Amino acid sequence: MRQRLIAASDKAQAALQTELTNKLARNAIREEAEDFRVYVETLTPEDLVQVEALPYRRVLSKEGSERLWAELRKIWSGASVMAMVPFKGRPCAVRCPYLSHRLL
Repeated sequence: MRQRLIAASDKAQAALQTELTNKLARNAIREEAEDFRVYVETLTPEDLVQVEALPYRRVLSKEGSERLWAELRKIWSGASVMAMVPFKGRPCAVRCPYLSHRLL
């Protein structure tokens, strides 16, 4: 469990480091990640037994998203995008969590 927690922290830190442009924010993320690593490394086996598993969220790759959109376009060819959205008569921007593109 210890290694999974550290790996999750490392992955989150790496993602944030690539997204952030502010040097102060990047340093803060790095310091927080290091503090978390130190904390996790000091946990006893009894502490680790009480840690619940991290939630998992499935996200499609860019290629997977593009394949799914191609399939949706085939199925819905000729239909408006609004036909796939349960809102009528008003504009809305819906973001599907598994697709990297906006519906509208």
